[in-house]
Amino acid sequence: MGKGEVKTNKLQIDLKKAMKEKLENIGKIVASDIAANAPIGYTNVYAEGWDHTITDNGESVTIHNDGREKYLTHLLEFGHVIKNKEGGPTIGYSPPKEHIRPAYFRGKIKFKEMMKDAAKESINESKKTLKN
Repeated sequence: MGKGEVKTNKLQIDLKKAMKEKLENIGKIVASDIAANAPIGYTNVYAEGWDHTITDNGESVTIHNDGREKYLTHLLEFGHVIKNKEGGPTIGYSPPKEHIRPAYFRGKIKFKEMMKDAAKESINESKKTLKN
C-alpha cells in the first residue's frame, strides 16, 4: 500500500441560538393552531387564551391557556358527562373535541423540519469558513 496523507477538518456547529429562535416560532405556531381549531361556544374566550412560554433556559417551550376559561381544556379535549345539577342525574355526554393533541403532532413535525434546516444552514456556513 502506498503512503498517503489525509487531512480532516472539524466542523463546529452551535445550534443553541437557532433552537431558541425556532422554539419561539413553533410556540407561536402551535398556540395559534390550537386557538384556530378550538371549539367555540358562546364566546371566543377559550380560544383566545392560548399562549406559549419559553422554559428550561431556552431549551423548551410550553403551550398553555391563560384565558378566563382555561379550566375547559381537559373537558373539551377528552369529553365529559353533562349533569342536570350538582349530584343530579346524567342528562347527556359531550364528546371529545380534540384540538390540542393534533396541534402538538403538527408542531412536532414542523419543529423537526425547522431544526434540520437550521443544521443544514449551519453546516454550510461552517464549510464556507473552512474554505476561506
